[in-house]
Amino acid sequence: MKKKVFILLCIALCCLIAAFLLHFVRAGVTKNDRRDFAAETFAGQGEMRYGMYTLFCGTDDYLTPDGVMAVRLSLENALREGGIVPDGHYKLVASLEREVTVSRGAVAFTAIASVYFGDYHALHPDRLLAGGFPEPIEETTDFCVLDSFAAWRLFGSTDVCGMEVQIGEVYYTVAAVVEPLGDPYTGYYGLTPRVYIRYDSAAMRAENLCFTAIEGILPDPVSDFGKTAFTNAVQSYGDDVLCNTGRFSFARVFEKLRTLSKLGVMEGKTYPYYENVSRVMESKCAMILAFEFPLYLAAGAFCIAGLLCAILPPLRRLRQRRQQKKKHAILS
Repeated sequence: MKKKVFILLCIALCCLIAAFLLHFVRAGVTKNDRRDFAAETFAGQGEMRYGMYTLFCGTDDYLTPDGVMAVRLSLENALREGGIVPDGHYKLVASLEREVTVSRGAVAFTAIASVYFGDYHALHPDRLLAGGFPEPIEETTDFCVLDSFAAWRLFGSTDVCGMEVQIGEVYYTVAAVVEPLGDPYTGYYGLTPRVYIRYDSAAMRAENLCFTAIEGILPDPVSDFGKTAFTNAVQSYGDDVLCNTGRFSFARVFEKLRTLSKLGVMEGKTYPYYENVSRVMESKCAMILAFEFPLYLAAGAFCIAGLLCAILPPLRRLRQRRQQKKKHAILS
């Protein structure tokens, strides 16, 4: 009997170890994901809890710069009504992607420009290779950020901060160079060079811009305060608000198991590469959890079985001895 108990407990321990290993594998999937943890980074060591919320929309939803201004005003009013001073307590970013021509002297090529409103790099903290991200103030409209693909094609180096490049017909000063998304997500980032410029910079001033993504980091002192404020502010442009905060937690990933077959890069909308990557990571985490969770259940089942095997026989023998004592008392 002791051998049987030992075997059952060993099997339970093996299942538990395997489950923990899968847990660390699942955590490793998101170890380089900085965007979906931007709210935690923004909160820092402060006591205030923050959430990150995103809405993806189409150009036909006409989320213009004026529309983003109206969203910002709505958010600030909601914060004030909640007793929170807006300054320093929230971030709001809108962005879109479009093709532009980037050149330097005789070198010219087509690149993807991420055109943004607000402190884009606070919510998309790409790894810097050189320089620093420009502050979202008027004096930085003539600065741009390149990825290393663009930097190498233009200059043959990534140490190019302070150099000038031409985007369309306008000259920009390079403020920073960032690292492109690497394996295994290079396919979603693409091999096309990328540049990052403000919506109100010279090359974009004559364009009729309609943003396709709007993201915000908001205080969430009580559950759903931030999401409600954000949803109400963007309701004219869509109601499919995504909460990035905690999207890779056990509970959220477990929910994805029920819709695992529907997870994917495209679900009726064209998402930017960073959201495609996040959705792929969600799928990976859900698939790992599909094996991890049964191992936890198996470990618990074998542990209970071992304990029952260890406890029940002595209880049975104790019961038999009591019955024998009763019979002996009656016969006496």
